[in-house]
Amino acid sequence: MPYQATTDRLNTLQNRSKSYTVKVKLPYFLPAPKNSGFDHRWIPRMDEEGAFWEKIIVADNRADAVNRILRWAHSARNKSRNGVKNVFNHLDVTQVKGFDEFIEVSDDYNEVFLADGFKVSDAKFRLLTKDKIKQLIEEGRGEIEANTYYPKKRGSVVSTKLKMNNRKRKEYQKVEGVQYLFVRTSGPNMNRYFANVPVRRNITKGTKVKVISIEREPNGNIIRRKLDITKGKKVQNGYNKKVLLNSRNLVQAAKEARKLVEENEKVVPKRMSGFTKEHHQNTN
Repeated sequence: MPYQATTDRLNTLQNRSKSYTVKVKLPYFLPAPKNSGFDHRWIPRMDEEGAFWEKIIVADNRADAVNRILRWAHSARNKSRNGVKNVFNHLDVTQVKGFDEFIEVSDDYNEVFLADGFKVSDAKFRLLTKDKIKQLIEEGRGEIEANTYYPKKRGSVVSTKLKMNNRKRKEYQKVEGVQYLFVRTSGPNMNRYFANVPVRRNITKGTKVKVISIEREPNGNIIRRKLDITKGKKVQNGYNKKVLLNSRNLVQAAKEARKLVEENEKVVPKRMSGFTKEHHQNTN
């Protein structure tokens, strides 16, 4: 290696002030590669969960450490596909789809935590240890869960529907006293008016209502009734969408929102409960 290139590499490593532990989980014990590629050599180890390779790498931060190890993993996988024997020749490709499933990078400086702007796709939040995933799920209080949806990202975390819905609620604020009308509080078109338009209705089938008793006034008017309701099965989930309005004036925006919803209701059928007359049984 030329002197200048060697000097530049050493300066780069010296400028990286943090060290991270990297683990590559193995299906069984394998000798560590002699050529580690960068930083410290891989060390073969065993624990209660099985065999793994371990090494220390230096980086500017955890995102830098994750990106460095991912570059190594991509290179090693491509080499194995071209006939070079390495760790990827020993992994069951039908089971292991992505790097997050068998590579871990420590978080010794507590850089991984939930806050505004948390994105599970960012490098800083990838290649997490099991303890860190458990911590994020507990801190998320229903907004974060272990990834079981995307095979190539197993071993990571994803946002739940609760988080998505909460984020949408924070983006829009209901205009008090005005039906269907919202104001966007962040992001594009901030402070603009939006209509909350139904796109699909909830549909439930099989709801049964049985009248147990009816209490009446002397003139026959109903005071109260006791019902036995058996809920049916929901066969379709409804949802609304926010539609940007042209009007910037509150009164005009309210009229535009109402007109838009009324026009849309002609196309979208009203909510169906699955309740029909034959389910009434008056025992009075």
